[in-house]
Amino acid sequence: TYTANETVTAGYQLVGYTPSATATVASNGTGNILVTNKQNKATITVTKDVVNPDGGPVSDNTTFQVTLGGVTKNLSENTPAVFQVNPGTYTASEAAHANYDLVGYTPSATTTVGPMGSATINVTNKQKKAHITVQKDVRTFTGANIADNQSFTISWNAGADFPIAENNAHVLL
Repeated sequence: TYTANETVTAGYQLVGYTPSATATVASNGTGNILVTNKQNKATITVTKDVVNPDGGPVSDNTTFQVTLGGVTKNLSENTPAVFQVNPGTYTASEAAHANYDLVGYTPSATTTVGPMGSATINVTNKQKKAHITVQKDVRTFTGANIADNQSFTISWNAGADFPIAENNAHVLL
């Protein structure tokens, strides 16, 4: 009679022995014991960084969506997406956002984790530039519409003053 006793390796769980941990064999006989282990889960954390249109730092808590291993989760600068996964290789994919450009994944969109392993993928997005259109409308003293091409000066706190007249728009930023 022989008994198998496995020392469990870190990152794995002993599930059991089939049919049992003990096998009895006669002279020149054979026996089989199947030892089954289960890999422990790994963790992949996807973090978010948003930069302003010029690439500088900005505080922006917009919610984005990222998919990893067929599971989609929300994330923002202050709330990472944490995925419990089986050991293996995974690729993060962020859904496009109308107001942001994807800059990239650091160190890469793809990572490999072992049992009880962990990895972090950072996704960086850049805010798209905003545009403000200033238009001029001139009215008579009674409020009626009138064609008047008089030039006016607009002061702008984000840049230089600019002239504007009716039927001429000025796009800023």
